[in-house]
Amino acid sequence: MALTTTTTPPPAARALSSISTTPSSTTNTKSAPSFLFLPAELRNIIYRLLLTHTTPIRASTCNILSTQPHPRLDLTPSLLLTSHLIHSEAAVILYTSNTFQAHPSFLLSRIFAIDPARSITSPLYISLITRYHLRVRLDCDAYYSGEELVRAFTGVEELVVEVFQSSFQACDYRALEAFEGIRGVGRARVGGSVGRLFAEWLEMCMMSLPGKEVGRAVGEEWEGERGLYEVWSHGNR
Repeated sequence: MALTTTTTPPPAARALSSISTTPSSTTNTKSAPSFLFLPAELRNIIYRLLLTHTTPIRASTCNILSTQPHPRLDLTPSLLLTSHLIHSEAAVILYTSNTFQAHPSFLLSRIFAIDPARSITSPLYISLITRYHLRVRLDCDAYYSGEELVRAFTGVEELVVEVFQSSFQACDYRALEAFEGIRGVGRARVGGSVGRLFAEWLEMCMMSLPGKEVGRAVGEEWEGERGLYEVWSHGNR
């Protein structure tokens, strides 16, 4: 994964960094862990090797997502238990550099990396996360509203929406209608059981500037996807 740098850390990152980031002057240098005396740049490289995964979940060019919904992540989060200093430095990298799963029903109130039963509940750490993956089932009614989606995902760095249903063309795209209002996403990808043209249009909506209106596309190019907006009311659900 390519290293990235930011000039203005988020408020939560600044709160974590308020903890002392230099070893105490009274520390016995002969017995102190040598890791803490490495330059900060080298420590960040080590943190990234241990706390970031290189197989992010993303839609492919043909709008088919991986058959494995949650790839096995080779992470070492127990590193954060080593000391207060290492925790304050490494937590920012862990939460800002990885893609997390938003709960399919409760969105950001139940964020997890691998196991839904081990969700992240701290508002401080949730505020650091900017990359999300969300699975949306078309043949079930959503538990969230469009307003909740807008509050949760407007302005995030990355949002991957994986669409699925129990059988092919068994329902319409009504469950995706609420995603139209999301704006300001740095990188949006929609894939799975959804037409390519509609997926590209929805990605364009979510990556548009906040407040920008995006018209509903019509025309012959939408034939073959059952009419882009006919699916709102003429599906089989």
